[in-house]
Amino acid sequence: ADATLINTHAIAVDYHYNRGEIYYSNGKGKIFRLKTQKNTTIILVEVTRCDGLAVDWINDNLYWTDVDAHKVEMATLDGLYRRTLFNASHGVKNPRAIVLDPSEGLMFWSDWGQNARVESSGLDGNWKQTVVSSDLVWPNGLTLDLSSKKLYILDGYKFAISSCNYNGSDLRVIKTSQKTLQQTFALTFYDNRLYWTSWREHTLFSMDVGSGDIQPVYKHVGARLVERMMGLRAFHPTLQSPSSTPNPCQSAGCSHRCLVSRTLSATCICPYGFTLQSNNKTCVEEGYLLTSWRKAIYRYSLQGSNEEVLINNTAAIISIDYHLKKDLIFWSNIEEHRIYRAPLGQLNNKMVVAVV
Repeated sequence: ADATLINTHAIAVDYHYNRGEIYYSNGKGKIFRLKTQKNTTIILVEVTRCDGLAVDWINDNLYWTDVDAHKVEMATLDGLYRRTLFNASHGVKNPRAIVLDPSEGLMFWSDWGQNARVESSGLDGNWKQTVVSSDLVWPNGLTLDLSSKKLYILDGYKFAISSCNYNGSDLRVIKTSQKTLQQTFALTFYDNRLYWTSWREHTLFSMDVGSGDIQPVYKHVGARLVERMMGLRAFHPTLQSPSSTPNPCQSAGCSHRCLVSRTLSATCICPYGFTLQSNNKTCVEEGYLLTSWRKAIYRYSLQGSNEEVLINNTAAIISIDYHLKKDLIFWSNIEEHRIYRAPLGQLNNKMVVAVV
């Protein structure tokens, strides 16, 4: 049976089973968190265009791709400690799908176009490697078989699904179909079956990995499903099992936040405005710059090593200021003739003054 959790234009989607939360992006530059038991939704982060996101259910972090900003980013599940892991300087051009294996400290993402490829790194952004770089055009969908450590790749241009090991070895095309694999968007795996969405057929298909037999699961009929099905994730507790190995972050002694590397070691990170000290554990506060440009407010590290979008897709911003003790940012909106404020690093803004 199908049920509508929320009626909105969602693109990428993932969930945290134990927390009862669903995370999704929309087409207007925002990533949301939906608490299923309370049916409450909040905006977590502002982006430009997020086509893929993934939840680290062991370390409680969120990862996403931003195709217009040419970035792979992460934050906590509360939208804090936002961090750019990869950008255009690392060769990121059109990042699309992203999937995680937190028990291995690994993430995979696809980059499509002229130099299409699938890449991997640790969850801390270190040890970046190219997994597959040949015979790809539109690697729109990625999914993992966590038990066999297999990566599956959906290519919407070549009408094909491929598989390989995590390191890219044993790469093979396991299915091609000009009918069921045309204009595909997303891919997911559960119980030895692959599922994908097809815009051309307005259908959700599934395939037995062993036999290659394809069956339709859902087809767009009237208003039951949107004409173009977008993000896709199999939902089951066994797909988010706890790790059998000790979490290195539990004993790392980080003062603020910890990420896991692909060697299953701990990496301490700092929030914006803080610097990691020589002991690689302690963060000390420093300054940063706030600036507005068109319809966004940015925060820049004084070292020039990173940037963060604080407010995006609002009306034209003319002036900004900051209250240090209360950690509030204020800005004027010339189109709406209003002044707004919001806690720094959060998106629950509130109108302060309406200017006539």
